[in-house]
Amino acid sequence: MLVDTAGAAPRSQLHADPTEAQKLAEEQLRQAELELFCLDATRPVNSWERATLEQNALHARLVVWTKIDAGSPQEEFGIEQLRTSNRSGAGIEQLRARIRQLLSTSGVPEAAVVASTAERCRVDLEAADRHLDTARRLLAREEGEELVAFEMREALEKMGRVVGAVYTDDILDRVFQRFCIGK
Repeated sequence: MLVDTAGAAPRSQLHADPTEAQKLAEEQLRQAELELFCLDATRPVNSWERATLEQNALHARLVVWTKIDAGSPQEEFGIEQLRTSNRSGAGIEQLRARIRQLLSTSGVPEAAVVASTAERCRVDLEAADRHLDTARRLLAREEGEELVAFEMREALEKMGRVVGAVYTDDILDRVFQRFCIGK
């Protein structure tokens, strides 16, 4: 499974606590077999990127320079690096081949992958359950249908992550038919 996480930022640059997307990105990184650390070849490496690459990775890490058709990497690091361009296709086949090679020799048992997936499902289902409980409480207190609908949408999105794509518009259309509120 390939996961494209949210962009990372140094904690010192965050105005408050890390966003949910950044928390999920950190969790995905902890569970990863292979990290593709993408750097933009059209700009200098920033201090956060440099510091991150100097840290020991928990697993295999491959630096992928992107946009080599528009720029050239300014730095070299002591780990494997590939140069790619989505626009011209340069380096893409080499990247695919290297990913296959690294993952085929990673030695991560299939049971670990299943356990990781099961954990993500458990977390999402627990979140869906919390949203449904909140929706029930709001409904019982007659707090407002729009709040109930919001909590139901959140629960549907969490469940959708477990079972695949969820098209909430059809479900919400049915909900809104019963209530006199706008979308």
